[in-house]
Amino acid sequence: SKDVRVILPLLVTIDKALSHGFFDDLLQSDESNFAAELSKRVRKEASGCADVKRLTVIVAVALNLLHTVNFETKNTICIFLMKLLAHRFPRVRSHTAEQLYVKLIEDTSVIPNPVDLIAAKRLLSDTAWDRDLGAPYYIREKRNKVSEYLGITLSEKDLKESVKTNTHKKEKDDFASYASLVNSL
Repeated sequence: SKDVRVILPLLVTIDKALSHGFFDDLLQSDESNFAAELSKRVRKEASGCADVKRLTVIVAVALNLLHTVNFETKNTICIFLMKLLAHRFPRVRSHTAEQLYVKLIEDTSVIPNPVDLIAAKRLLSDTAWDRDLGAPYYIREKRNKVSEYLGITLSEKDLKESVKTNTHKKEKDDFASYASLVNSL
């Protein structure tokens, strides 16, 4: 959404309510689709978002949604968090890694089927997530290893790409450059 004046405080409020347990009944209920719907809306808000502050609050909300009993929703949130570990903004990557590390220390049950939780925590804490995605730091490969250790299956596309934050394509303007003016003469 484009109205940050409303969305950011709403996300902060949802984060506080989730972290204080106000929605625990909804998260723990098999009949409730609260977590799935909130997860869908949070992921939609993150797509196309270039506001680092809003993205960091989205990370907090997503981590709190890991307490749901719905396996499919929990898996979707885990995949979303893995995508954020390969985000184009270094601050978002490092914040996601830091908060995920803290969440794993607080409660290991939030990850459905971890393969090697200790190795995942070690990689989350030892990696400088604010470095370049590619060579020489290979952040994306480290994210893929974290995903593997946590038992989170990423698609082939997700294994190779980071989160796309700007989905709007700009139309090419033929008159935008001086070269096009010279060529037309």
